[in-house]
Amino acid sequence: MITLTRVPGTLVFILLLSVLMGCAQAGPPALPTPTHAGKQEPRETAAPKPTEVPKTQPTPTAKPAAQQKPAAEEKPAQPALAVKSGVLGVVGDGPVYIAIDRGYFKQEGLEVETVQFDSAARMIAPMAAGQLDVGAGAVGAGLFNAIARGIPIKIVADKAHIAPGHEYNALVARKDLVESGVLKDWKDLKGRNVAVSAKAVAPYLHLVRGLAKAGLSPSDVNVVEMGFPDINVAFANKSIDAAVHNEPFMTVAIEQGLVVRWKSIQDIYPYHQIGVVMYSPQFMKNAEAARGYMVAYLKGVRDFNEAYDKKKGLAEVVSIIAKHTGEKNLALIEKASVPAVNPDGYVNGAHIKADQEWYIKQGLVKTKADLDAAVDNQYVEYAVKRLGKSQP
Repeated sequence: MITLTRVPGTLVFILLLSVLMGCAQAGPPALPTPTHAGKQEPRETAAPKPTEVPKTQPTPTAKPAAQQKPAAEEKPAQPALAVKSGVLGVVGDGPVYIAIDRGYFKQEGLEVETVQFDSAARMIAPMAAGQLDVGAGAVGAGLFNAIARGIPIKIVADKAHIAPGHEYNALVARKDLVESGVLKDWKDLKGRNVAVSAKAVAPYLHLVRGLAKAGLSPSDVNVVEMGFPDINVAFANKSIDAAVHNEPFMTVAIEQGLVVRWKSIQDIYPYHQIGVVMYSPQFMKNAEAARGYMVAYLKGVRDFNEAYDKKKGLAEVVSIIAKHTGEKNLALIEKASVPAVNPDGYVNGAHIKADQEWYIKQGLVKTKADLDAAVDNQYVEYAVKRLGKSQP
């Protein structure tokens, strides 16, 4: 039986890469106590969107994994292996939820239990301690610092990146300032209050790159750090003028008439790799399980992409996500911009290396991590061999 673990007191839909910051805690925290998904109380919120692929890899999307019929995969020869997979409880976790509900993990002999965290950074310590098998992380200072400290996790697949139509991060601005003509371009932000979730994660990097387009630096604006839910409150109070915002809060703010999508992250940092899937050292010791998880995950990714990109089976996918997250606003799940995810799983290694250099220059990363050793493509290579390359 598959269970869903929730972390008490956390926001269900804080974006996958939205709070991907900070470093792993010194001691491994105890995992949250599992609860059955059916016992969740419905929540009001919503979610995120995915894609670029390294130059050597093809781009989305593939036929739904449900249409792919691996002959001898339906009946595992041995009892299912229990696997704990970390999630944030957001739309961006859709591929994992789909793989659970459509039996893709079971076809690989795996019994996957999702464990919900309020921040991807909190997954690192349990992974290092052998309490969590699979996690998700942001390509930010926290991840680089963890790898540099010798925590033996591996980056194994794409979790989220920016792409056209998949901008779950965007620079938004107060609607009244845009409509009055006060804010027209980047240069108009000089001296204004601009919010980001933190300075150790992608939203701040996006802001700095955007300001540079107008010859501005962070010192030319008043950068305010606050959580995504608080950003909407600040817009309502008119205490901030712009923000690098995230789903689902961005869609909520737009529908409330507080903001407009002002600048595209795709224009600032095309196809930026923001989130990754990680394997723990103990999980990788079971090579068959690690490879099988990736096969099932990519089936879920391809179904997820088909649903949001081509509107094929979208209603069912939205229902699956709602069931696992407890979100009852199906319309919000459907219309929120979701991250792009490479249907062949590969991460953009060039972006990851470039981002580490940027965080080093900002003083947020002190020791350079060996990213060539940290990125391990063997699992996506195996999965693509099994499933075939995705088709446009």
